[in-house]
Amino acid sequence: MPALEILKSKLIGNYLSNIAMGDCWTLRFQRYSIVAQNIISKDEELFNNWMDSNYPLYRTTVDKVNIAKCAILASYMRRLVTDIHLDGAYNLGIQFEDGGELVIPVTESVVDWQWALNMTGKPPYSDYLVACFFEGEIDVAPGHK
Repeated sequence: MPALEILKSKLIGNYLSNIAMGDCWTLRFQRYSIVAQNIISKDEELFNNWMDSNYPLYRTTVDKVNIAKCAILASYMRRLVTDIHLDGAYNLGIQFEDGGELVIPVTESVVDWQWALNMTGKPPYSDYLVACFFEGEIDVAPGHK
């Protein structure tokens, strides 16, 4: 089964039920997790500009870009996934009901994996159904190909 088919079958119709931020992101969709090195939303600039102008602690926060990402993810909680897409580089796009969209990019240069779908929320070397290790490189776990 190709990667996109697996992603769609596991995520479309499910909702974002839990998020975790640390050295990587974990997005839980009921039984399945996406672990990712980064997430991107077109709305980040709006949040970052507002925080910079209105929240003094923002300026001294170590990982300030994560504040906007957390706020955006929180707004997607309990929203159904309506579509999934992959581009040629394997950037993963996730669309939510009511127009929300996340992109999980494959452009993080100092890591040896970009994102993965699994049931455990662990990095893909421990477990994956579909994983993107580097730009343009995607793998489907044995038994799902």
